Amino acid sequence: MTICLGPESLTNPVILRQLPHKDFVTTLDVLCEQFLKSAQRSRRVVAVCLNILATIPTKQDNTKSSSVDDILGVEDVLAITDAERTALQQHLQTLHTSTWSRMQQHISTMLDARSEIHSQLQIDELKQVWDHCMDFVSVAGRIYNTKGMLLLHTLLHQARDSLEYLHKSQLLMLQNLLHEELWKPALVPSALQNELTHLQENPRTAALLVRTSTTDVISAHPRLLIGSQSFCVTHSMLEFVKMLLHYLLYARSFQGLGPEVMHRILELFRTFNTSSRSLVLNAGAVSQGFLKRISARHIALVTQCLSAAMSLVTVAQTSLVLYLPSKQHPVLMQLSQGMIELFADHRSQLFEKFPEIIKSVAEKSCSNLEVV
Repeated sequence: MTICLGPESLTNPVILRQLPHKDFVTTLDVLCEQFLKSAQRSRRVVAVCLNILATIPTKQDNTKSSSVDDILGVEDVLAITDAERTALQQHLQTLHTSTWSRMQQHISTMLDARSEIHSQLQIDELKQVWDHCMDFVSVAGRIYNTKGMLLLHTLLHQARDSLEYLHKSQLLMLQNLLHEELWKPALVPSALQNELTHLQENPRTAALLVRTSTTDVISAHPRLLIGSQSFCVTHSMLEFVKMLLHYLLYARSFQGLGPEVMHRILELFRTFNTSSRSLVLNAGAVSQGFLKRISARHIALVTQCLSAAMSLVTVAQTSLVLYLPSKQHPVLMQLSQGMIELFADHRSQLFEKFPEIIKSVAEKSCSNLEVV
């Protein structure tokens, strides 16, 4: 450890924050390796001490001296009572496990010093830190025969911070995309469609990362396929799908984060529903100057996006079940159904707009006839 950071740098948060991510991971590796060596030595020392204790004769309280005492002719022979033996064994075990606590505290302190940096890491970089620490916890936990709850808590806390940072940026991005949306059909990149299809077929193995390329434009699809249905969607809906995949990647990458991911995904769905309602159903896009008027074409496209969103709720639910405790499955089902009902109500209100639009077009046509 001294080789990596110097004798006083390990606990210096300023120096830890200045380390590039790659160097920090390397440092973490070296530290964990040294800690594991110390843990193995500690276990061997405890085993030797316990063996020594086992060879010490047992002394009975309030009894005559043993025959060994009489033969040797000494007043005191090394011997301990059962209570003393038990106390020494417990003390040895306490010393052994205290090293495990110190190791966890040490690594947790390092992680805490970089908490802000880690909250803004790309998910694959944060996963590196998570995997290295989890590997250490797994091996050391077997040596100490106990879980590393302190370090696990720190890791989960940092994963939550990263999720929250992502969530705030995603909500802001989604709102901006919707407010700038011209409500025109968008082509679906093949990479996005393939990943969504893979997610539906096998949510455990889907990559959940969409990497677009120039060939995606050539092989793009006119409609988004979800299950057996296809939908004509906007650019903002395509970005919404990418966001959804990213959230599900968090749930799969960081064990224990499923409940938080569930609530963030549902909030993302609510934001899409609320913003699109405000912009189209309530004509917010007109008042803000993005559209001259709300046409039947706009409404038809929004209803398609809402129908796609309803199908995506089911896709998200199927995936999230894998990362939630069984006791939370009913909660997920209930919240998902409530979200589908919100979208269905919004869509019904949009359908009610069609007669008004047809009436308006008819009246305008009649007035033009009268002028002629």
